[in-house]
Amino acid sequence: MTGSLDDEQIRIIADELVRLRGLDERRVSILASIEEQGKLTDELRESINAAVTMTALEDLYAPYKKKRRTRAMVAREKGLEPLAELILKQDSGSPEEFAKKFLNDQVANIEEASARRTRHRR
Repeated sequence: MTGSLDDEQIRIIADELVRLRGLDERRVSILASIEEQGKLTDELRESINAAVTMTALEDLYAPYKKKRRTRAMVAREKGLEPLAELILKQDSGSPEEFAKKFLNDQVANIEEASARRTRHRR
């Protein structure tokens, strides 16, 4: 059934098959993600389809990869960056006093504004 191929050659072929299947699965998910964002061009699709390594594929996807939202990003979206700058300058007054100025419908209380919620630390 395998002709004159020995065990080592068969293993190499099987490993390559697994690698290519993984590459194709990743390619499909990358294309779907970029398409969902509405940023998939014909040129980009051709480049993604032409990629022969996982590294090349990931390099093409990197600019379109969804970024994890950090607590800092969420705070900036809520308009709290100036509060952080005030606290870092350590002007006279407490952080809680500065935080009162930033309360609004997105930031309900001082703890949320100053990120002083109690959390378990590692």
